[in-house]
Amino acid sequence: MNLRAVRQSSTGHDQRPSPTTTFWQATQAVALGLLAAGAIPAAETAPAAGTVVVPAPQDEAAHWSGRLMVGAYVVRSNSAVNPNLGPKTIAGTNGQADDRNTMWPAIRGELAVRFGRDGAEWFARMPLEDSGVSGGLRIGTCLGHLEVSGFYGFEEDVWRQPYQVDQARDRTSRKALGGDAALQRVAGTAFDLAWSLRSIEIDDDVSGRTWPALARSGLTQTWSMSYTAAAADVSWRPRLAVDRQDLEGRASASDGVRTGVAIQAPWRGLVWCLDGEVGFSRHRADHPIFGERRRDVSFRTTASTTATDVCGCRGITVTVLVGAMAADSNLAFYDETTWLSGVLIGYGF
Repeated sequence: MNLRAVRQSSTGHDQRPSPTTTFWQATQAVALGLLAAGAIPAAETAPAAGTVVVPAPQDEAAHWSGRLMVGAYVVRSNSAVNPNLGPKTIAGTNGQADDRNTMWPAIRGELAVRFGRDGAEWFARMPLEDSGVSGGLRIGTCLGHLEVSGFYGFEEDVWRQPYQVDQARDRTSRKALGGDAALQRVAGTAFDLAWSLRSIEIDDDVSGRTWPALARSGLTQTWSMSYTAAAADVSWRPRLAVDRQDLEGRASASDGVRTGVAIQAPWRGLVWCLDGEVGFSRHRADHPIFGERRRDVSFRTTASTTATDVCGCRGITVTVLVGAMAADSNLAFYDETTWLSGVLIGYGF
């Protein structure tokens, strides 16, 4: 069935994170990773035999730390499903969208406080890779460093009628609430585990009312595992993620897997990072408009370079990045290509 058959109908797209959204999250994570810097405290030496050990006074002072990153991205995309990247009106029997250039501001921040040298750390952050704010706790455990946080998402736009052609489409809002948990350096190894949960609500889900199989509210979850290795000055981080979208509409719900690797190395006074990822997903029921079950294959690659302590100012970083992605779906409506370039300026203390 082509889109002209539903030109006057009110429909909606499924709420599985679009390939463009996945691309943004992964691209921004590259830049954020280059900002983080840590120090390993020197090991304490054992006292000589027969000496009297006077316990050192416990450090009860509050230790503050923070990071801030601002910048902008230029994106060129032909997305038919993302209101912020694609055109308001699409044409053609397949509903294909023309290329569109957009500029996006970028801001990310985190403020944390730790009481005592080895105490728990409380933090609040505005993640660059997800639109919203989160707050939580980081503590050391016998199994590794545990981080738990709650998430409140800002309202984002989605199309009320994404499949409508030759007429301007209207927007509605998408809201998200949830939480995240991560365990780093599991049992002293180089493995990290993470889990993310989001409850999604669409304000005016016209598609869900018209076709229950396209209802977009529900739960989304992601489980991920990564491993960090290094040789000489080069480090690499392979990862594996499983996505489960338990949405009310069976044609909107999907299961997927992604795998990728990030490679980082210093060269000529800069920090360079190359990141690539491939993903596969399959929806759980036939699409009521197109009559087929949707299957997607997505590809993404990004490259970035970061200058640290710019102009002799400690903690100042400048990151330049470029990236590209492509999504290939058995339903041509979801095919898209996106190009991205951006500059980010960061400060950490």
